[in-house]
Order: sequence, then structure tokens, then C-alpha cells
Amino acid sequence: MIYECKFTPCMLDIRILETDATIAIIDDAKYDQKHMKAFMLLIRQTFLKLEKKGVKYVQQTVLKSDWDNFLSNDKRWAFKYEDAFTHAFTIECKIDLVTDAIIAGLGCS
Repeated sequence: MIYECKFTPCMLDIRILETDATIAIIDDAKYDQKHMKAFMLLIRQTFLKLEKKGVKYVQQTVLKSDWDNFLSNDKRWAFKYEDAFTHAFTIECKIDLVTDAIIAGLGCS
């Protein structure tokens, strides 16, 4: 499902895992630096809606270097698995922590 800001080009593409409706997967996100407040608001509103629908965890795929250099120290994120073909990492966060975790990962506070 696509979640968009009505006033900026910010968007999130999120799907619910078919085999477990308590897990949402971030497939794509688009934003630019001049619209960071709008993007942060979109993140917060989107995950509040998903939490009300019963989603408990959010997963995303990241580069190994991003995990090693930035995200592994943030205890809100848990390593789930490494894709054998692409060597990308799937990481997971509890939905009630994900907004702050994503914002921190973008270098905002």
C-alpha cells in the first residue's frame, strides 16, 4: 500500500507480510531534505494506522554496510536474516519504536 503526503513528494510503500499480518515491510520510501518534517509526520501517521490494524513489527532491507556502520548499535533494530543472493540484511523493529528509530537513522532527532 502506498502512503503519500498530499503536499510534498514524500511517500512510503508498505506491505503486510502475507504469512504473518503482524509484520509490515517497508518496500520503498521517497523524500527529500527540504520536506523532512512532512516525511517524519507521514512516518508517524502511517505506523499509527498500521498499529491500529494489528501490526506489531516493521521490517526493512538495508545494506550490510548501513547495518554495520549505523544501525547495529541502535537496539531498537534486530537483525533477522541476510539474503544469500544480494547479501542485504533484513532488520526488524517493534512498531511502537519504529518512528523514532527511522528518524534517528536519517540523522534527525
